[in-house]
Amino acid sequence: MTDVLAETKGFVRSVRIFLAVSGALALIAGLVLLIWPTKSAVIVTGIFASYLIVGGLVYIALGIFSGNGGGWARAGHILLGLL
Repeated sequence: MTDVLAETKGFVRSVRIFLAVSGALALIAGLVLLIWPTKSAVIVTGIFASYLIVGGLVYIALGIFSGNGGGWARAGHILLGLL
């Protein structure tokens, strides 16, 4: 019984730490956006563009290397990746 209680306390503690860290990061990001809006916009655009490039490459790789779907599904994944 004490093992379950100890595991529950450890889980609650880790969730609290995660929420505190994510809250601090959100606060810092908000302050940076307020202080340097143009530089922040460039950084956000770069992050978003790199996410889209990686996502497109994953769709292309899924279309090429996937053996589960038919020809049209694979072609659709490749076209979606190129888009």
